Parts: sequence; structure tokens; C-alpha cells
Amino acid sequence: EATMTLSETEYTYDGNAKNPSVTIRFESDGATGADGTTGSATTLTEGTDYDVTYKKVNGESEDDIAANQIITAGTYKAIATAKGNYTGSKEATFTITKTSITPTVTLEGWTYGTTAKTPTISGNTGNGSVTYEYKLKTAEDSEYKADAPTEAGDYTIKATIAATANYEAATATTDFTISKANITPTVTLEGWTYGATANTPTITGNSGDGTVTYTYKAEGAESFVETAPEAAGNYTIKASIAETTNYNSGEATATFTIT
Repeated sequence: EATMTLSETEYTYDGNAKNPSVTIRFESDGATGADGTTGSATTLTEGTDYDVTYKKVNGESEDDIAANQIITAGTYKAIATAKGNYTGSKEATFTITKTSITPTVTLEGWTYGTTAKTPTISGNTGNGSVTYEYKLKTAEDSEYKADAPTEAGDYTIKATIAATANYEAATATTDFTISKANITPTVTLEGWTYGATANTPTITGNSGDGTVTYTYKAEGAESFVETAPEAAGNYTIKASIAETTNYNSGEATATFTIT
């Protein structure tokens, strides 16, 4: 009975042709010949006792393939066909598996209200199609969504690279931040005459509609107080605007006079 073995039955794709060595042996039947000797196994010689051809398995079909073309990931058959003093054929299967990749994704953060940055992928050796998903940095992985965030905050981006003919699928993640935008507010307050109704301060540049707190100090005073002045004199008003979801806090001052 002839046996066929291959030197390797599994390879990993690396762009080079894969041709396992084929060994054909005829095992002895153990019988004793007329000369009193017992038969032993015989190793056949490729090219003399048999030839090797190859096929690539494509689903239900098998296609002939040259030895130097056995490169891409897939399943193959080596077929040894006897010749000379031998007849019959044997076949054995071997595979080339896809290569894993180790991609990285980078995304520079940006400031709220400005143009979002574009993620960059490296290590996508097989040029697989890339999809991006996003979540808050502290959220569970089940919270990834396709829509890129626009609000200020700390986020994680995940790049998913699809498998290709010779490379496995892979993912990569990185964190990025959308920073709060600064504001440049101004405050104005028209003075009034002692005993008259106080005027109301006006704020501009409060882009995030943050809560505004007013404090006051008299000319020459060291600190601001919450109580609006009533006595005649020169004063400074300070508007303190609280931070919001997308904007940093800010302050503005102006002078006014109660005559």
C-alpha cells in the first residue's frame, strides 16, 4: 500500500509560493520471498516514479494551478501520479491561511465648532475597507455608533478593517478629545443718576448661553461684591459666565458711573 505525506500541511500567506515536499512510500506486505528475505518499505523518487501536480480548491470545484502560482490564501491539493514501474495516484491537501494584521488608528482632537479632523490608518497591509465608529471614552463597547461626535468631550474611535483575500480582519482604537471652545464676552452698563432706577447690564459673546453672575466694586476697592451699588461714584462691573457643555467659562468687565 502506498502512502503519501507532505512536508507541510499549513502555511501562512507571505506573498511567496508554497510547495510542500511530497514523499511516496510503498509499505512492505511482510511476505518472505523465495530467497528467504522479507520485503521492506520503498521510498519512490519524484520525477522517476511519480510526478506532482497541483489543484486549487474553489468551493465545489478544483482548478489546475502551477507550483509557482500557489501563493494566495486557500486550500490546495498536491496530486502524485505514478509512472515507470508504478501505477495509480495519491493526493493530499494543504492550506495557506490569511495573515493577521496589527493596524493602528490615530485621530487628532479639535475644538468644538471647528472642522473635525480625519482619522489616519496604518498597518492596513491588505488595503481592506475601513469603517469608523465612535463612543464616549467612558461608555461600554456596545455604545459604538457610526456618527462622529460633535459635542465637546473625551471619545474613543474604533477602526474596523475588513478581511481581504490574504489578510484577516482587524480593529484598532484610540482616544481623542473635542475641546470646549473659548468665549470672548463683553459687558456694558450705562450709568444712571443717584436715586433713579438702575440700568440693566448687557452681555454679548456668551456663545454657550452660560449662566451669568454680576459682581461690582467701587473705584479704589480691592474686591468685587455681589450687591449692586446705589451711592454716587465710579464703579466696575464684572460679568462671570459659567462654562457649558461646549464652551469654557469667561469674564468681562466694564466701568460705569452713578452721578
